[in-house]
Amino acid sequence: MNDTAEICREISDSADMGKAALSRLIKRCRDASFCSVMADMFANYHELYNDAQEIIRELGQHDSGAGAKQKKPMLIGLALNTAIDSTPSHLAEMLVQGCAMSLINIARAENECVRADAKAMCLCKRARRNEQENIQRLLKFV
Repeated sequence: MNDTAEICREISDSADMGKAALSRLIKRCRDASFCSVMADMFANYHELYNDAQEIIRELGQHDSGAGAKQKKPMLIGLALNTAIDSTPSHLAEMLVQGCAMSLINIARAENECVRADAKAMCLCKRARRNEQENIQRLLKFV
């Protein structure tokens, strides 16, 4: 498989999962400042998703983001966890875990896809930096 496409698919999937989680959690949150942080994260994921999708299309390929098979366990976990505790601290903790998983997946793709083009590698670095910044912002709410 094309390394450029593979990295972009990983970024697309990670961003899509982040958007799916945040869209659910924003609805459950009652803290305006935390909702603002989550909305900003959503916007960043949306931008990363669109940029990854654009590169994939430029390669003449198709990708629709994370599939239902990937999202369903995460969404079930979110529903159960927020039913138990929907405080900003708990939501932030769940999001930190998701960001850490995304960071690992993106780093793995970057390490495995050494023949990806410069545009994809730049997007990969931006996605990693985004996840690191998300974690720092979220830890203030834990």
